[in-house]
Order: sequence, then structure tokens, then C-alpha cells
Amino acid sequence: MNRPLGAHVSGFSAFIIAYVLDAHLPAELVKVSRMAERGHVDPARLVEVRDTWAQIKAARSGWVEWRASVDGRTEALPAEMPAVSTQEIDTATAADLLRVTSSRVRQMVRSGDLLARKQGGVWLLDRSEIEMRRTAA
Repeated sequence: MNRPLGAHVSGFSAFIIAYVLDAHLPAELVKVSRMAERGHVDPARLVEVRDTWAQIKAARSGWVEWRASVDGRTEALPAEMPAVSTQEIDTATAADLLRVTSSRVRQMVRSGDLLARKQGGVWLLDRSEIEMRRTAA
């Protein structure tokens, strides 16, 4: 039997998941759109992802409103979380921010500890992910 899979997302989980999706999903949707145009991905899957993202963002908004009604706090992000950025940085910049060597950053990318993409022989990392890791250290 083929059953659709799904997960209920609400509260602070929705807030965090929406935060991550806002930072990374738009670029991925462009890639999936191209794949759909070439016939490699069913266009209905793209619609499904967009709809799911919209539902998660709605759940995030609901949590932010609830939080404001409970404790009067209206800021969207907790103070320890940097704002979402789609700015990509190279390994040297990431190394400076993390206070490690560029070699260590590349090692962390290869091991899967850091997400990155390679463009023209250069590893590019999301600045907001590096800043979040730095504030967590």
C-alpha cells in the first residue's frame, strides 16, 4: 500500500524549520524547477514542496503570535540567532569566523559537519550557518 508520508510541525519546531528553509530552500527550488522543466522531476512534487513550505511558514507565524500573546515578546528571532542570510562565503572567511584554519573548514565540509557547495573549485558556505555555529561554540 502506498501511503503519503508527513509530519506535523508546530511551535518552536516550525519556527526553526522555517528559518532553515527560508535560508536554503529558494536556491534548491530553482534547481528542482529546472529538473521539472527537463522532465526529471514530476512538477506536482515541486508544488507539494512549495505548499509544505507555505504551511510551515504559517505555523511559524502562529507560534510568533502565540508567543507575543503569552509573554509580550514580539521579536521574531531569539537574540542568540543571527538573521537569515543567503550570502555565501569561501573557506577562508568561514575559517576566520570560526577561528580555525581553512584546511579545518574543508575537512568539516568533507565530513558533513558543514554544508557547502563547490563552484569552480571553490567551496562556498552559507554565512548564517557559520555564524550560528560560531555563536553556539
